[in-house]
Amino acid sequence: MVKIRQTFSDQPKLVSELIDCLYSGRDEKMLATVKLARLLCEEDDKRQKIADLVTYIENNRNGLYGSRSLRDKVEAKMVLVCSTRAMEKNIETVIGRRFKKHGMSWTTKGANNLLKLWTLW
Repeated sequence: MVKIRQTFSDQPKLVSELIDCLYSGRDEKMLATVKLARLLCEEDDKRQKIADLVTYIENNRNGLYGSRSLRDKVEAKMVLVCSTRAMEKNIETVIGRRFKKHGMSWTTKGANNLLKLWTLW
């Protein structure tokens, strides 16, 4: 998105259209529009910037939001965010409180048995 804004900073309507294509998974249309803009451009510096953008899009197509690799998840309105930090902390707290009650000590075997019971419960 940043590269699109940098390349077409003087054309906000085009930037808006390209970003819309990016987020809606229409990467083919986005790429075709950028290639057309390169053909229509008269300035050499700008044409080179657009060519660089085309190369960037082609090389990173699978990683762009809305590209084919993510389209199924986007259409289903489901984007999976995977993080286990909160769960790990919760488990550590529950187990820690159980194992660290006043006067308690555990062998490895006993701790493993208790954890198996907690898992079944």
